[in-house]
Amino acid sequence: MKKLLGMMLVLVVIMTACGAPNESDNNAENEKETSNTSQNVIKENSEDNNTEKAENNFSKDVVWNVDGELELKVDSVKMTDDKKSFIIKYTYTNTGSKSEDGKEKDLIIEPLFVYDKEENTLKKDEKFTSQNTPKVVKKGETCEEAEVAYEMMSDSDMLKIEFAYFSSDGSRKNVTFEIPVE
Repeated sequence: MKKLLGMMLVLVVIMTACGAPNESDNNAENEKETSNTSQNVIKENSEDNNTEKAENNFSKDVVWNVDGELELKVDSVKMTDDKKSFIIKYTYTNTGSKSEDGKEKDLIIEPLFVYDKEENTLKKDEKFTSQNTPKVVKKGETCEEAEVAYEMMSDSDMLKIEFAYFSSDGSRKNVTFEIPVE
């Protein structure tokens, strides 16, 4: 009896896996066709939040603009002198960041994730110190060449740097910059 139930369970799992294509896969494919040409953005809706992800990775000195709220660009990626970490320099401007209730809010932004060319997720180097740490900026202010460092896992000539921002409409906007290591 146990063998029969086990075999039926395996059969159900196999039939489910081989069944019709997942509806969410079709929805994701349809949503990819809708893009915002000014930012090359794909809109994806999920149950708990709205997310925008960059369709194409941005490169050095290209500005990511969240309309009327934030501008961000990565200035450079360099290796530390001891070759144990990567230093990421970036600039961001608070162009009118607001909370969901419409009130102006201060802005500070740091990378969400950093990946090397082998797709390893790098850990922030907490020992790194700089006079240009990311700082809180009010509307109309800019934090120029903020510096953060991430520990090196392998010799990499390119980093992917992902940033995320929650806009005033409650949606999460993501962007990934692909930056060569200088």
